[in-house]
Amino acid sequence: MRTRDSLSVLGVAVIIVCSIMLCPSTGQSASKNSSIRLLFCGDIMPHKGVKRSAMASNRKGSKGKSLNYGGFYSTLRELKSLTKQADVSFCNLETPIVKPTKGDPYCFATRGDFFFKAPPVFVDAIKWAGFSVLSIANNHIDNAGEAGIISTIDYLNKKKITVVGAGKTYAQAHSPAIVTVDGVKVAYLAYCSSRLGSNPNNKDGEKVHVCRVDPRDASTKVLFEDISYAKSVADIVVLSFHWGPNEYKFSPSPSAIKLAKECAERGVSVIAGHHPHVLQKVEHYKCKDGRKSFIMWSLGNLVSNQSPKYCIDGSGKDENPARRREGAAVLVTLKRAGASGASKSRYDIANVAFAPLWTDNNFHLYSKGLEEADVRVVAVDNEITRLQQRIIFLKERRKRVVLALQGKLEEYQEMQKSPKIASK
Repeated sequence: MRTRDSLSVLGVAVIIVCSIMLCPSTGQSASKNSSIRLLFCGDIMPHKGVKRSAMASNRKGSKGKSLNYGGFYSTLRELKSLTKQADVSFCNLETPIVKPTKGDPYCFATRGDFFFKAPPVFVDAIKWAGFSVLSIANNHIDNAGEAGIISTIDYLNKKKITVVGAGKTYAQAHSPAIVTVDGVKVAYLAYCSSRLGSNPNNKDGEKVHVCRVDPRDASTKVLFEDISYAKSVADIVVLSFHWGPNEYKFSPSPSAIKLAKECAERGVSVIAGHHPHVLQKVEHYKCKDGRKSFIMWSLGNLVSNQSPKYCIDGSGKDENPARRREGAAVLVTLKRAGASGASKSRYDIANVAFAPLWTDNNFHLYSKGLEEADVRVVAVDNEITRLQQRIIFLKERRKRVVLALQGKLEEYQEMQKSPKIASK
């Protein structure tokens, strides 16, 4: 794992109710081994609109090789400014990565709209965007069968992206993925509680396995054993849960709440939830031993083209479907508690900051053939800043055009040069 430059962030954000941007660097680095910043995002799903957008944006060099990650750069480029502020960035990859068949470089040929496949170049774009740990414990990872799971693991390993939540064997799937940053060991575990089509939840130790647990039955025993082991070998334990069935619900289910809090009591510091495809609340949970665990019940969608028809006229029409295009990047800072130099230190939640995300598109134009598809993730606060700056620029241009038409532009320019006028 490559340690990123240390950057400061805004203070605590407990409930997602207002816009807070992740701040740029102050140029000061945290002391080695004293703190670590972990970024969490939601689901990545390559709907056909996402792939059409990439295909339209693809730029090739003289030898035919893509210059912009198959065009997926255009969809993911906003995320780079967020991931660079973290030591480790995590999200849920909800698709198998497979070698495209001849004549279908973007893997459009699937069994239907709800079966996903993505080409290896998609992984290149995800890596460029800054994500270094991906969960594949979800209900779409088996859309290309067990061979698709194996190819996904192989492609991610080839790109040196840490895979969690599935493996080529039972032991590999259930082993925590340990990421070390400046001596701090972070153990990632991932589980899926939604159904798997081909059910690659084999008990046979030598077969492909996706970590699946049902909060309502005895399968939680294995989960608790995995947490216990992860806690024994790492300073921080992070758990990803692909909850199900709970799609499009704006609150977590009672069984999810019970299980997540029990995991926190057993030593998990951060829990990242996925699968509802809409945002749910975040929570600082105080454990019985005084520790605090941070729970994100659902981070919404990171990359998708769900509910592509939405209105921007403020009418409120289709508001709930539009919520399926919302997500958040949440930056959790953990700091060491107690004296330095200990063989194993406790790390507590120190700060939480978030950046609101929105997946924009031009559906109403490209569906009519007027434009090429354009689906992209927007960091909302960054976009607001850009628009505000553009408004200021355009107002100034308007003023200058009017003054030029009135024959007063030169007089205005001279006034602007005056120190007394300029200082007002």
